[in-house]
Amino acid sequence: MSYDTAIITTSEDKGKKIYRQKTYYTLTLIEDVIATNKDEADKMLLDQGGIDYQAINRELAHTTCNVDTFFIDADYDHAEAIKCVGVVDEEGEVVDCDKE
Repeated sequence: MSYDTAIITTSEDKGKKIYRQKTYYTLTLIEDVIATNKDEADKMLLDQGGIDYQAINRELAHTTCNVDTFFIDADYDHAEAIKCVGVVDEEGEVVDCDKE
């Protein structure tokens, strides 16, 4: 039975072993969205925000011919409530929500 890895081995590797470590990371994603109200912001974040899971695959981890990333995943845990952090004023500048 062969071991599922993309590490390249040659006859010079005879006697060496393949080791695998599984490491868990917490991923924090903070997104800003411009919207008319909180409901629209929530919908936009659901539809257009979040993580591009396809980009996570091999682009996130460092891989060489001796070290291969076998698996990467990001699982949703929870999110804080949406809150206003800025408002675009007449000049197009963003000001604090309290100043609107």
